[in-house]
Amino acid sequence: MPDSVAAQVPLASSITLRMLLNHTSGIPDCCGDDFDAAVWADPARIWTVADYLARARAKPRTQPPGAGWSYSNTNYIVLGEVLAHNTGQHWRRVVGERVFHRAGLQNSALPPVGDVRCPGCARGYGAIDGRWVDMSEIDPSMADAAGGHAWITTPTDLTRLLRAWFDGRLFDRSATMAQMLDFTPASVPEEYLTGYGLGVMRLERNGRVYLGHFGGTAGYLGFMLQERDSGVAIAGYLNGQGNLAALLLRVLDAVDQIPLP
Repeated sequence: MPDSVAAQVPLASSITLRMLLNHTSGIPDCCGDDFDAAVWADPARIWTVADYLARARAKPRTQPPGAGWSYSNTNYIVLGEVLAHNTGQHWRRVVGERVFHRAGLQNSALPPVGDVRCPGCARGYGAIDGRWVDMSEIDPSMADAAGGHAWITTPTDLTRLLRAWFDGRLFDRSATMAQMLDFTPASVPEEYLTGYGLGVMRLERNGRVYLGHFGGTAGYLGFMLQERDSGVAIAGYLNGQGNLAALLLRVLDAVDQIPLP
């Protein structure tokens, strides 16, 4: 990673790219429970990498590097800086060219910092101080390379991305896919999570295994998963903060009705 970033990450010399990708780095999550309130206090604020690293440093380390699993958005923010440092291009351009274009996404965009417009998007709502507020127009710098408001997309494009990844079309070398599927134990029973690979979740329910990812941002919750054996791909969003696990339960119940090959 660039020296300017490493200087702001405690124990950086002991952290590998693999640890960042599978969330075993021990770097605290910069986007905790208080983050949405901070974002809503100034929706147009342009957040910097230094802002996020400072938030992470203010929290205790979750574990020594490589000693356990703990999800942290900070890992992806650091990875964005690694991409930029080693390619000479912003991570948005790298992802656009090497992922979006290769996967054939048709309705996806990574708007530049400072552009809060989202024409045609479903409005997203979050609860602040006991009342619902419209969080749709927040600067794309929110959460930076970890996601946040950075990616405008559709469920159809999410399934396109899943299929391109599942079929190996995103990679020049098949070994890359194999490394992504080297799972670290990551148990979150209420979300059916049993393992985390290199940027990919493994969920297990009723004997079925799902690969993909889910998460949330201010005003939205989303998921994209592919059933390993049948190849059934599912994706969707909630345009409000709520219980994503409850939604997933209903969706996975529906997938259970599809016979395996």
